[in-house]
Amino acid sequence: MFTIGKDEGRISLETNFLRMLWTLEEGSWSDRLEIKTDDGWIPVATSSWHARIVRGGRAAAYFFRELELMEEGEEESVLKGSLAIPDCGRFSAVYRVLSSGCIEIQTHFEAEESGMSAAGLEFLRFKRPQGYDRVRFYDFLPSGWSGDAGGVTFSSEWPEDGGERMSLAFLNLPDQRDQGIGLRYPPGYADGTVSLPPGAIVTGNLTVYAGRQDLFGERLELKPGHIYAPELAVSPPRYPYRKFIELWCRFIGCPELWVELDREMGLFHRGYYGVLNGQAGTKVSGILRFDRQPDGSLNAYTQNNRLIELAWGGSANVVLAETMMKLDRQGFLPGGEERARQMINAILHFRDGGFQVQHGPCRGAWWNAYIVEEDRFCSRYGRDHVETPNQGIINYFLYRLHAAGLSDDPAVTERIVNNCRTYLSAAERPDGGVDFARYTDGRTGENRQYVPYDNCFASGCAMAALSWLCAWRLTGKDEFREKARALFTHVVEEHVALNEWRFLEYDTVGADAVAPSWILTALCEALRDFDEPEWRKAADRTFRLLLTYIYDLEPYLDKYLAKEDVWGGSMRIKGGIIHGSSPNSSQGAHSAHIRFDFPLAFKQYYDLTGEPAAHAALTGYENFVTWHQFLNESLPIGLGSTSEHCTLIARYLQDTVQVKHSNPLVMLDLLDKAQNSETRDIICVERV
Repeated sequence: MFTIGKDEGRISLETNFLRMLWTLEEGSWSDRLEIKTDDGWIPVATSSWHARIVRGGRAAAYFFRELELMEEGEEESVLKGSLAIPDCGRFSAVYRVLSSGCIEIQTHFEAEESGMSAAGLEFLRFKRPQGYDRVRFYDFLPSGWSGDAGGVTFSSEWPEDGGERMSLAFLNLPDQRDQGIGLRYPPGYADGTVSLPPGAIVTGNLTVYAGRQDLFGERLELKPGHIYAPELAVSPPRYPYRKFIELWCRFIGCPELWVELDREMGLFHRGYYGVLNGQAGTKVSGILRFDRQPDGSLNAYTQNNRLIELAWGGSANVVLAETMMKLDRQGFLPGGEERARQMINAILHFRDGGFQVQHGPCRGAWWNAYIVEEDRFCSRYGRDHVETPNQGIINYFLYRLHAAGLSDDPAVTERIVNNCRTYLSAAERPDGGVDFARYTDGRTGENRQYVPYDNCFASGCAMAALSWLCAWRLTGKDEFREKARALFTHVVEEHVALNEWRFLEYDTVGADAVAPSWILTALCEALRDFDEPEWRKAADRTFRLLLTYIYDLEPYLDKYLAKEDVWGGSMRIKGGIIHGSSPNSSQGAHSAHIRFDFPLAFKQYYDLTGEPAAHAALTGYENFVTWHQFLNESLPIGLGSTSEHCTLIARYLQDTVQVKHSNPLVMLDLLDKAQNSETRDIICVERV
């Protein structure tokens, strides 16, 4: 039921949980949303502007000058606000405020009779108050924030029919603490601009729902009783996977990517950036440094020494080794299997096993990186630092390579067992988990901004559990199986049950799509050896969470800016997966990452369950990747590769070519499965 209050210059619409307040000051109306708690009403969103135009590097914000309460009822009330944007057009919005706590908004913009010169438009920005730290800041996809008292979601439908549309958008500002959600035109592109002819009309819609829910969870309630469940209709690839892989072989075959470390030993370095600047402007993508400045700020820059990484980062050599093996076995790259053996030999034996820490409190831990020109092991950021998720990635793929018959070297088992018994055992925590990271002198590890990893994180625990599982499979020792069981139980009960999937690396407060991908892969592996119904429920929930990160629409952004034309790509986003978001930070915003972790998780879940949605997510993602492959023959290096991500920031192109991000490992698995299937219905690899 509604309580409607009207005073001069004030309108209040109050339900059992949500209150919308409008106030008039100096001729302009502003609004805020509040939710009811045991201590009274508290803000959950405030209005930053109702319309903003960005043109020529300058921005001007406007609030409604006219506000009319059009209908008043017990179940809903309707308001209409309108304003004029000088030298641009007129904007209006109709709000249906429902007693259920839901607000349905229809928006309408009409360019003035002289048209609109190039500009970007942003509408109905709702700002996040501090304290709501469980955030989702995405473009197109349901977004919002929550705290202990509840939260708010923002969603928007994207009609298939014609007409110019505003899109749901993360409207971030230079002050990274000032974060908000609203509508944007041109659609999708942060900082994008567009011109409009006289009288052109742009429409949009926005649904706002306040409720007691956790925005880190997989159940997003967008309206009362309506849980977000995207329909994953798979769009075709740009061309068959076989063509993608053949082009990628040309990239990975570039001799400058390979580093000969010793006799019969070698690994790939990360790759290059700046490839759009020609040969002279192309730089080696090395250590990412964060140097402390006297004023406490950080100076971030990339060094240009060759950096070899085993797991997380830009190369993932332990994964590449499996890719090289399969490329050879499937007829794409003769000599690939021998190269993979050289890679495994380097991981196990370079510097007498130096990729594992030899001394001190972190003895037995895997280093993630090695700087060729400095001849030293380190972390992604050049520090004497080891990370627990990387231990699991390395152990898992070494096990996979051993199981595939690539290497019968007993050092595979010895190194994995040593890592588990020596490092992971020492990293155990009183709460039943493991430390996420450590400096090699024993200090608590830190993220790249030097924030300590004080808490226990799900991805580290899941990858430690996977490590123990691999050790058990290799040795049959029951003590290893029980270590794995205890850690998987911890992940399920202390993390997944609390919606604490979190980030894989470098963040301590946000959430991303990579951590749950690895958690899902680990759980799927565990469920092959353990009959644990609660673990299966946790895997199902983790999979459903990943579905909420997938772009399930195709807005055809090339119509507004074909920014990937420079390397031969296309701005198709359907099937792509957003990176993640964090309170008080724009890192990862406006981007769909390109990497192997997501399809690996979907494939593992599909193989375990046969779930059609997993098949759709898997093929949809791999099809998405084909649209972003570098096809420009004139690039100094990079033909057949991809960038790290498909970014929706209009003025930004990340012209990096790194050996990890475009890795076609799962494509190879799908091709192999399709070729060995009698029905050949496993995957649509030949659609054009």
